[in-house]
Amino acid sequence: MKILHNEKGMALITVLLFGLVAFGVVAGAYFMTLTGTRMSGVEKRYISELDAGKGVSDYVMGRLVQANLRCNGGNTCVGDTTPDTCAAASTIDISSTVCAALGKQTNANGCVDLTACYMSITTINEIDPITSNTNIIDLVSINVNSSNPIRGEQANIDFVLRVE
Repeated sequence: MKILHNEKGMALITVLLFGLVAFGVVAGAYFMTLTGTRMSGVEKRYISELDAGKGVSDYVMGRLVQANLRCNGGNTCVGDTTPDTCAAASTIDISSTVCAALGKQTNANGCVDLTACYMSITTINEIDPITSNTNIIDLVSINVNSSNPIRGEQANIDFVLRVE
């Protein structure tokens, strides 16, 4: 009977339970912090690749508007609808200064791990509803790929530009 009324071990059990709960809370907070840090690093590297792709896109758009776009060492660009391979005649020349400004290394063929591919051009005739004049418009399709092979991040940008 005396054993049933003895509550000396109850304080120990209570402290152990509270300690276990506190350990779980601290472990969960540590895990969430560690995961958040890892994800922000991946996101930061992806955004870096995306910004490089946007920079090349702006460069290509400027060249298209100036009618000064060249492929494969200064030649006229030929359309290629397979951006995964991007034939040599479709690989857009990117200036080494642009590569350096975007934080990419350069080699003899242009930027390392940063490519732009001339996909296609479609010419359409547009009739102005007010003047009835016919305008010739070119729709140029471009694919830009920026990648980081060490970490695996990749940004792929496709765009169509209307050139008059």
